[in-house]
Amino acid sequence: MTEPAPGGCPYCDSAGGVTRLACASPKVEAWLCAACGGQWWISVVNPRPQPFLDRLTGTVELAAARSVLWAVITLADEAPGISNEELRSRLHMLAQRAERRS
Repeated sequence: MTEPAPGGCPYCDSAGGVTRLACASPKVEAWLCAACGGQWWISVVNPRPQPFLDRLTGTVELAAARSVLWAVITLADEAPGISNEELRSRLHMLAQRAERRS
């Protein structure tokens, strides 16, 4: 079988020279990259891990954004009772935290 793998080689990102290998199990896809010699297998249990990883990454990024947003809302509630210097300092700290997560 010689149909190209979707997305190319996971090792070298080459789209050319990727071929499907014959496999004893019908539930497993085997692939070979001629460019780097990489071989990989995809099973029915986890046929395409990328969508799962994308969802997981999105969830983590969303949780991080929510955390910063909640901190900003909390700071806005506390703002009338704190000094301008402390407010600026905490806003600066939140901006740095948000920048690290992006």
